[in-house]
Amino acid sequence: MSLDAFRVFEAAARHMNFSAAARELLVTQAAVSRRIQKLETDLQADLFIREGRRLELTPKGETLYRRTQAALDFLSEGLGEILPREAPASVVIAASGSISHLWLSRTLRGYVLARPDEDVRLVTSDKGSDLSADTNDLTVLYSLGAHPDWALTPLLQERLIPVAAPDYLSRLAPGRAPEDLGANEIAAMTLFDYARVNAYWRSLRDWFQWQGIAPNRVRPRVVFPTYPMAVDAALSGEGVMLGSQELLSDHLRAGRLVELSRQVLVTGYGYYLGLPRHRAPTPQALTLYHWLLAAASGEVRPG
Repeated sequence: MSLDAFRVFEAAARHMNFSAAARELLVTQAAVSRRIQKLETDLQADLFIREGRRLELTPKGETLYRRTQAALDFLSEGLGEILPREAPASVVIAASGSISHLWLSRTLRGYVLARPDEDVRLVTSDKGSDLSADTNDLTVLYSLGAHPDWALTPLLQERLIPVAAPDYLSRLAPGRAPEDLGANEIAAMTLFDYARVNAYWRSLRDWFQWQGIAPNRVRPRVVFPTYPMAVDAALSGEGVMLGSQELLSDHLRAGRLVELSRQVLVTGYGYYLGLPRHRAPTPQALTLYHWLLAAASGEVRPG
């Protein structure tokens, strides 16, 4: 059994989705599936329960996932002590997992491709202390727009609406215009939610409550530990999630997801781009700062 097989298994178990693991590893979904099947054969144990496109770890899979994560982390730390240290990045920018996965990483690719002599390091974390650390040149904060250590400028407004894949809607409500569905009809569908990173995040129950439906009538089938995992499940045509119009703009424009209502919840929160208040930003940080604002407003093509 190769180390690569365990690396593929760890990515698949972390995402609970072979397609998402394939995108991370830059291989095909079929390659991930073959690797997992061979690993199960070699171990003589089922690692996943497969129900259509849905995945769930078996008890042995759960055990192997925990051990594999620990082993890969240990190996990474060990290599860090051996390998030569990298030169510091030109710009360090921090952001939460949701916006990093769905908007910022793609946007940064466009930036660095146009500037081959510059490099950017993206720090992804859902911890407030990591996002506001003074080692960052820039930060993206989910906020109302004020922070003692960072001067914040609006980047993406938060506007929330239930979304699903067109295939799912065609099975559940054939012939219906998605934007004309009522809240009660949506509540009866397979619902996906996500764990709140902080107390200010809004979830499906908040949208339904805003529509006059009691929270106890809203029963998500799965509550995913991260927002991107809920997005992957919706993209697979398995159910409905509460989507951010801004973070999911690419999927909505391409028709991979559709909005299921005309009722958009504007929370007052949003993603803000921050410059440090107590030290002067570097010229490279300022260049990236202005480029990101232009990308968010549609003035430049993100990538």
